[in-house]
Parts: sequence; structure tokens; C-alpha cells
Amino acid sequence: MSRDLDDRIAATGARFLIYPQPPWVAGFEHPEEVVVSTPADRIMPGPSDGRMHVVDAEGKVPYDDDTFPPYLGPARPKAKPREGGFVHFDRSLPYQRLFEEPGFRAAHMYGVARRVLDIWEDYFGSPVEWYFRSLYPSLELIPAAEFDNAQAGFGYVEAGFVTQGDARLPFSLNFDAVAHEIGHVILMSRVGIPLPGATTAEFRAFHESAADLVAIVALLHSDGVVERVLAGSRGNLYTLNELNRIGELLENRQFRLAANTLRLSEMPAARKSLDQLTDAEVHELSQPLTGAFYDLLVGIYQMMLKERGLIGPEILERSGQSTSRAYAELEGDAPEIQAAFDAAFEGRETEFKEALLAARDVLGRCMARAWDGFGPEYVTFAGLAGRVLAAERALTGGKYADECLACFLWRDIAPAGEAVVGEREAVPTVAA
Repeated sequence: MSRDLDDRIAATGARFLIYPQPPWVAGFEHPEEVVVSTPADRIMPGPSDGRMHVVDAEGKVPYDDDTFPPYLGPARPKAKPREGGFVHFDRSLPYQRLFEEPGFRAAHMYGVARRVLDIWEDYFGSPVEWYFRSLYPSLELIPAAEFDNAQAGFGYVEAGFVTQGDARLPFSLNFDAVAHEIGHVILMSRVGIPLPGATTAEFRAFHESAADLVAIVALLHSDGVVERVLAGSRGNLYTLNELNRIGELLENRQFRLAANTLRLSEMPAARKSLDQLTDAEVHELSQPLTGAFYDLLVGIYQMMLKERGLIGPEILERSGQSTSRAYAELEGDAPEIQAAFDAAFEGRETEFKEALLAARDVLGRCMARAWDGFGPEYVTFAGLAGRVLAAERALTGGKYADECLACFLWRDIAPAGEAVVGEREAVPTVAA
């Protein structure tokens, strides 16, 4: 499915330079070229395309519950496209210099946001209609707000800075951070927004987990990242790598790990109501769910490796059918598992990459199908797990059903019922 995305848009889409991982992380010092679906001749200054637009605000305080777009304060000149997009910047410059280049921060944030939207619209099979479209037809992107975070809200995504030692690092150059916030906007548009007073702790945690997964799956569309991850891990995706480090800041420092061993029953936050949870606890509560999906990605990938004759059954037997069990309960076998991957990977790098891309697309399609029509008032971890199982059966005939079930059960998430997937369930209408 999405493996064909770049081929379909290569001839007409606008080109951008983006960092698939923050440029202050070793190995990602230079941006790579990507193509977005918006035709080059339809990219307007900003950049802007009618669906989203950048305002490179100066000295902007972040939006809050009482402030909304459009931003009307001082702003830098709009970046203008040329050479079929925004690839005229000197990619050999260090990121500190590139970020100072007029228009680069704006072009980078737009390129990441549009790339992520393209990927997920491809998985959904239809356009994402903004949930705020009755008031704002275009999503406002702010690449340099004056705060130490990134956030999404009604009609906007804005990125600030984080300070690490003497470095002031811009979130607009952090693919994970921008993709995560675009993920929130996509989810609010396809899943919906709970009625006032109906938001639950599980809904908030689901949103954080799903936004992380939007970023992880989108990151897997970077050839540079995929090849680096596979080369560094020798095909064993449970080594620490750029894929499972979410929101990476500096080398070996990150906000959250997708490859975690957390279970829902072990989370103190799971026993609290939403009004008792801090933002940090909401993110913490999301991690068992994210871990289950990461396990599923790796499990499908390993099963595809076995189906294609790239690894023998002994690797799956040693690690267990669900990879979460392998690294949580069988940690002592990790060196032997790695040695088996080392031997299998040698000379088969391209075949391993094809298996990972195929697993990525199975997971992406399952998630999009499960999310679509999942009424916001009914979101629970158990309900989501049930919908993913139903989506997997609809898409693959249940080929990976046992793996899917094992990943959720190990996390103490028991899938609920036989969910209807693919048709919007009857939920109250939510005003825009």
C-alpha cells in the first residue's frame, strides 16, 4: 500500500529537505530529500497549500485555552518555493546555520507535517477533514514559539525549544515531535472529540500513544532511518535504536521508549481518574499501549522474515511468538538471539528491509482501520485492542491474529468484544 506512495507522487510532488531524526543526533547531521503530494506548482509562499500554512512568528507566546488562530502578530517573511519545492538550501551546512537560513524552519516544519499527513491519508484511504474546518480551513503551523514544548490545538500546531546544557534545540527540527502533534490533529479529526466532561484517562492516554505511533510509522518511511536501524540492530528491532526512541533529544536521551516492558496492571496511573492525573502520568499510562503496538510491529516483521526464509523457526521459538515476552522474561537469551540475527542478516539487508516495510504497512492499515469511526466517548484500551483484532482479520484474514492477541494480553489489555470496524458507530454529534 504505502510502499507505492512515493512512486505515485514522485513526478508531480513538491520536494523538501527534512531531518528524519534531530540533526544533533550523531548520524543525522544532514537532511534528506522527501516528496509531498502537493504539486510543486501549487505550493504557495509560507509554505502553504490550502490544507496547512506556516506562520513564522516572532516572539510568540504559546496559545492557551483562551487564544486561537489566526496569529496576527509580527512574523518573518513567508518562505518562497523554488526548484520544485524547498530543496535549494545547502544541506551540507550544520543545522545551526540552516535553522538561521530565511525560510528553512518554516519549510522544514511544513515538509514534516505534510509528509506525515500524506502517509496517514494513504493508510486511511481518504482525506483527513480537519475537525475545526468550519472555522479554519487551514491548519496553522508555528515553527518557533517561545516555550519549552510542542503542542496541537484547535486549528494549530506550534513548536518551541528545549534547552539541553548550552544548546537551545528547536522542536520544529525534531521529526518525532512535529509528527506526534500532527498525529493529535489527525486523531481529533478521525476519532473525534469527547463531549464536554466526557474525556477519560484512557482516552487521553490513547491519544498520546496513538500520536507516538503516528510518528513511529511515519519515521519508517525514511529509507535512511530504516537502513540505519537495520544495520545497527542487524535486524533485531529490540535493540535500542532510532525507531523505538520517541522524541529523541540528545544521544541516548529521549522522552519515551516504544520498546518498553510496562504492563497496564503495574501502572499506578491506571487506578486514578483523569482529574487526579498529571500530564506526565498520562504519558506514563500510554506506554503499555504503545509497547503492545511496537511488539506487534516486531512480531509481524519477524513472522514475515520466517515466511520468507530469512530466519529459521529457532529464533521465534527462542524468543517466543510475542517479542515482548522475549525481552521481558527471557532476557538471558538475548545474546544468543542477537547472534542468530547477526548470522541471518549478513548479505540479506535488502530482504530484511522489504520485510520491515511490509510489516509497517500491515500495522499502519490496521491502526487506521481501528481508529476510524472509534467514537471518542467509547475509547478504552480493551475496545481499541478488539478493534485492532477485527481490523487484522478483515485485512489479512487473521494471519497475525495470535500474535496480535498475545501482544495485548501480555500488557494486561484484554481485547473487548467483536468490534465493528470500517463503519462509523452511532455516537453523539460533536460540535466543531
